[in-house]
Amino acid sequence: MRFYRAMDAYYWYRTKRSQIDRARIKPHSLYRAEGFENAVIALVDIERMLERLSRRERRALSSNTPDFPEACGRFEQMLRGEGYLLN
Repeated sequence: MRFYRAMDAYYWYRTKRSQIDRARIKPHSLYRAEGFENAVIALVDIERMLERLSRRERRALSSNTPDFPEACGRFEQMLRGEGYLLN
């Protein structure tokens, strides 16, 4: 999986994670995705990256608080280091 921006990766992760967490909803887009294994690996990797962020930074990404630019920049660096960003 490759993304254009850090927020694209974050929203993709949140959407897929939400689908997986709800037992009554199957993550159809994952089952139909070409490269299912790559999607699962990306989910796990992004989750690990988010765990390395502080609680304040995770809140900034989800709530768009004043700390958002700093948190987004740090998350982008992590994604870029793992090869998940296209640029």
